[in-house]
Amino acid sequence: MISELARRRWPRRRSRVDLSGRQIVRIRPLRLRFSDPTNLRASERCYRRLDRLLRRLASESKTEMTSLVSYHPLVGGHCGHSWADARVFVARDDWAAAPRKRPYWPLYRDAYGRIARQCTAVFAVSAELAERVAPGAGQTLPNGVDDLLWSNDLSDTNPMSVERYAVYSGSIEARLDLDLVDRILTVIPDLVLAGPVMTAELRAELLRRPGVHLTGHLDQRTLAAVTRGAAVGVVPHRVTSMTAAMSPLKMFEYLAAGIPVVATDLPGIREARHLSDRVWLCQEAGQWDEALRSALLAGSASVAERRRVLDEVSWRRRLSPLVEAATNGPA
Repeated sequence: MISELARRRWPRRRSRVDLSGRQIVRIRPLRLRFSDPTNLRASERCYRRLDRLLRRLASESKTEMTSLVSYHPLVGGHCGHSWADARVFVARDDWAAAPRKRPYWPLYRDAYGRIARQCTAVFAVSAELAERVAPGAGQTLPNGVDDLLWSNDLSDTNPMSVERYAVYSGSIEARLDLDLVDRILTVIPDLVLAGPVMTAELRAELLRRPGVHLTGHLDQRTLAAVTRGAAVGVVPHRVTSMTAAMSPLKMFEYLAAGIPVVATDLPGIREARHLSDRVWLCQEAGQWDEALRSALLAGSASVAERRRVLDEVSWRRRLSPLVEAATNGPA
């Protein structure tokens, strides 16, 4: 029955929310399948079915205008969505450079071209990614943080038993440079990797290092507490096509928590360096030792600095251009 349902229709959720003083009907289709076809024509057929469903649901809602906001490149590119007054796409990562999505790279590159032509607004989390998806037309919309969560003192919920540690948050995968992990451990004997490890091989490799602590997936409140308890936040990434297009969410979280940051010098991180003078960027592995020691000496930020950073990187502020594009349509 499930396979029959998956073949014939997309289940959906419908809700009403208040957005910038306007009543919004939000429609979210639910998928029963977890993979896409890798063939272009099959992908087009799949997403045209979704497009027909969205068109029908939008017409039933009887709203003043209809907007399609998509984060999936195949939704943004392979749905026709000519029925929508505003067609907004948000790129969070370059999926056409993600190793785990390699079978879909040709589809994503095809979708990028369509997105640039048919969407009324295109946002990306970094300037580099905006140029890849919609050259000359994409707008930068960096990642943000929940200011209410990160402004709270959550020290009582920190589960870490070590007192002085560096923290890296996010999914633990191939972008993590293990040589840099080793350098970090020579300066700070304990490194907390706060997130899920994506492969068994990488997990085994990390567990061979005595100072590495793997937390697995953490809820947002616990993640904030673990980050607040760290002496320094690190972003030891390899330099790849994918990491060059990323927006440094973890860096924003580190600064919101008031801890200094040491990171690989990547475009997205460089763009955000102005947020604080407690950010050290390393172009070479040999620069990490001195940068880490300088960050530890700098210590935590003042309450006033944390509030200033939070105000700039909060989702409340960051999402304003997206809300404008989705609720008012093209200029």
